[in-house]
Amino acid sequence: ALDLLRRGGKLDFLVLGGTLGVCLLLLNYPYGHGEPTGVDPMIRLLGNVLLLVYAGVLAMTQHRKHQDSAWLLLMVCLCVELAFLSDITVNNRQTTSRDEVESKQGYHDDTIEALAAIRRHDPGFYRIDKTYHSGNSVYESLNDGLAQGYFPTESYNSFNQINYIRFLDAVGVIDGTDEGQTRWSPGLENYPYLQSLVGVKYGLSKDPHPYFEKFGYQHAGTFGDVHVYCNLLALPLGFTYDKALMPETFAGLTSVQKEFVLLMAFVPEEDSQLAREFPPLADPVPELYPFERYLADVAARRQEVLAIDSFSQKAIKGRITLSQKRLLCLSIPFDEGWHVRVDGRPRLLERVNVGLTGLALEPGEHRIELTYRPPFLIASAAVSLCGWLVYLILAALKRLKGNMSFTRKSRS
Repeated sequence: ALDLLRRGGKLDFLVLGGTLGVCLLLLNYPYGHGEPTGVDPMIRLLGNVLLLVYAGVLAMTQHRKHQDSAWLLLMVCLCVELAFLSDITVNNRQTTSRDEVESKQGYHDDTIEALAAIRRHDPGFYRIDKTYHSGNSVYESLNDGLAQGYFPTESYNSFNQINYIRFLDAVGVIDGTDEGQTRWSPGLENYPYLQSLVGVKYGLSKDPHPYFEKFGYQHAGTFGDVHVYCNLLALPLGFTYDKALMPETFAGLTSVQKEFVLLMAFVPEEDSQLAREFPPLADPVPELYPFERYLADVAARRQEVLAIDSFSQKAIKGRITLSQKRLLCLSIPFDEGWHVRVDGRPRLLERVNVGLTGLALEPGEHRIELTYRPPFLIASAAVSLCGWLVYLILAALKRLKGNMSFTRKSRS
């Protein structure tokens, strides 16, 4: 629009006035109790002034002798607006002060020292759960792991990973029909059997925590006011099953049974071939789960596991040796972006345990290579490339048209 005005286009003053009136009304109408809700008074004042100034500047562009001054004034007003709003964005916000860091407040508490000690002792892959929250916000943060650099089971996200939500819903941790719980996903803090399943190897608490010690955790040290517990029954990232549990059977279990049955057998999808490739769990699922059975099932899952050679957010490489056909379960949510090669050959990953990732493997030694590529990356790149080609073609045609017009004028 500015380009058209710059090239001599005519401005409709009626449209300009109507637009100005609508914008001022939207900005100043008393939506709340006499005041526009959620609008800072200083920013509202600036908005009013700038709307009037910009309308006046656009009107000035229609007067030939004031055009140059109008365009210069437009640039000045634009720079003032950008500078003022940038200052608010950078300076008028909550920041972490030096005193907060030195006094170990918020995300700089004794958790940092505890995590550093854990990493020095154990550089592998594992998850960590906390019984407290470190943030200073009004609401308890579920994203301490992002701020402090560890892998938790809790998460807040406007769109949490769908298969992780399916898993939490299936085992009774959350109600998947409650949209709030799909965003504020509390994790597995009070579910020790599921913590073992997904590789929660360490628990952090601000108080001596006998709950941890009841389920195979061992006190590993104290750092300031943070106690570290090591889960001796945590499974690695990749472990194996030799039996399956039909989805309809799993769905009929109690929430307590669902917690521990996944340590006994995996649950395939209803239409999956895996249900026919592995023998069903013969023994009925017990009502209670003695600690001795817990130990035995964890030991069985640990017999043949994935030895990780390298790990990153988008690539996992490892080795595994199997004595019989087994289902390798990776305790990461199933995602179509993950791709796997077994001994250099591509294979398909499957969803198991109502949201986790599985891969059927034959007996023998295998090299596993997992890589992550965002879904639709190639398609979106192709669309972008087509857009650039269309742009270049149109630019070339416009330039060619301009050259032909110049040639005709020269001849005339």
